[in-house]
Amino acid sequence: MSVYDDINNIVAKSAKLNEYDYSKATGKFSSLYPFTTENLNGYLKDVDLKDKSILTVGSSADQIINSIFYGAKAITCFDINPYVKYYFDLKKAAIQALDYDEFLNYFCYYDCTNKITNENAFNIKSYQKLSQHLSETSKLFWDSLYLEFSGNEFRKQLFTDDEYSATVLKNINTYLNKQNYNLIKTTINNVQPKYIVGDISELATKAKNKYDFVFLSNILVYLVKLNGADYLNKFKNLLDSLNLNDGGKIFISYDYNADHKFHYLKKEDVLKVFGENNLEHKKFEGMYNFVYNENDNYDAIYIYSKPSSKQKESFDTKNEK
Repeated sequence: MSVYDDINNIVAKSAKLNEYDYSKATGKFSSLYPFTTENLNGYLKDVDLKDKSILTVGSSADQIINSIFYGAKAITCFDINPYVKYYFDLKKAAIQALDYDEFLNYFCYYDCTNKITNENAFNIKSYQKLSQHLSETSKLFWDSLYLEFSGNEFRKQLFTDDEYSATVLKNINTYLNKQNYNLIKTTINNVQPKYIVGDISELATKAKNKYDFVFLSNILVYLVKLNGADYLNKFKNLLDSLNLNDGGKIFISYDYNADHKFHYLKKEDVLKVFGENNLEHKKFEGMYNFVYNENDNYDAIYIYSKPSSKQKESFDTKNEK
């Protein structure tokens, strides 16, 4: 769809027109996340992204921005939500135009833990300051929304309420450290992401390049929740069809509160399908520590190293016995 379609879909949804079927017009996708809800800093700081090519979910655009900070040279973003590209451009323009405190004041709207809202979020004054740095299509998109709605109004239309306090966001996003924020101002233009709009089942047919790293957030958790553990085999086949450079890795799922006994995604099921020798369950400081001030809580990430042809043949033979 064009930028005009994207704008009209939002306006039509807001007007609640009885004859307008929003789901059919836009496809089935959820709202944007204002910021990540994962401790990206917990695992990205240990990944060598310098001059690497990556494929990542779009979501809040924080995955893209943090990857640029760590030196990725080529980024392909895939997401079922067509608005991710405009949101990345908005954050990118804000980094270029706004100082650190202005950025936080513009984007931080709702602290879901303490039920606090910032009525100055998406204010027009800051937008006018950053809009000169937007691409032509992104400027058309956001200009059109500001003509139709206040900043707070379209914040409620486009985004979820899954947003943590600025203190938490600074801990989980490397680029939101104040010193790092000033550094990324000089590098944010180094990469122009490419975008793939579609659901996960279309990934193999649409993602044609070779990648060093693939970041899938916790999409797999939702897929297993909807389809059951049997979906893991289908998911593995999908991932095995992706083109990776030698040594490439796929971060297949984010595991919140990794020590908790109840998970839709059970570690033993994942190990059985992906192979214990090909999978790492890497732990790091958990979100509950930041959000609820708990101690000794860990999140984790499942990291899949695709086996060589020889390894795959050995694994398949073992499973047939």
